[in-house]
Amino acid sequence: MLKNVLDKITAAEQQSKEEISAAKIESEKIAENAVEQAKLIIKNAAEESKAKAAEEMEKGRRAAKEAADKFKTESFSKIEKISEKAAANVEDAVTMILKEAGI
Repeated sequence: MLKNVLDKITAAEQQSKEEISAAKIESEKIAENAVEQAKLIIKNAAEESKAKAAEEMEKGRRAAKEAADKFKTESFSKIEKISEKAAANVEDAVTMILKEAGI
């Protein structure tokens, strides 16, 4: 009878050890899955940040190009007006010289 009790205690102890071992393995799997999910979330967030940064850089590039184009257009327009005015002044001067010369 005592042997039966000892056998039952030993069997219960062995079963407890096996259950604890299984629980540890399951806990490790759960922890590994949690770590993998966290890595995936971080990776996705980083990719979103990169995409957003690239989008903002593209917006900045477009704005800079538009500003440069506007500057070129305005500069050429001003230069053209100045050139036209200078040509008109030269034309007036030539006309005056020709008039004074009697031509």
